[in-house]
Amino acid sequence: MPRYMIFMPNGTQAVEDNFPLRHTITDHTLWAVGSDLLTCADVAQRLFMGVDGNYGVVVKIDEYYGAYDRALWDKLQAWGG
Repeated sequence: MPRYMIFMPNGTQAVEDNFPLRHTITDHTLWAVGSDLLTCADVAQRLFMGVDGNYGVVVKIDEYYGAYDRALWDKLQAWGG
């Protein structure tokens, strides 16, 4: 399953409504998301980025490394890697 990072300061409800497989990273502005959508553009469109003042960035995760809470690593692995 493709994995994404979403930064969307005003998108809390949109992310929660559209992506049940998610992990909040910081203060409801940054999420890790597992989704069957294939492109960053698909994810952005689902969140209505660019419409009515909604803005944000979607990054597809192909590889990851770092130090963070264990729950994030568990989710990323469960979503395919």
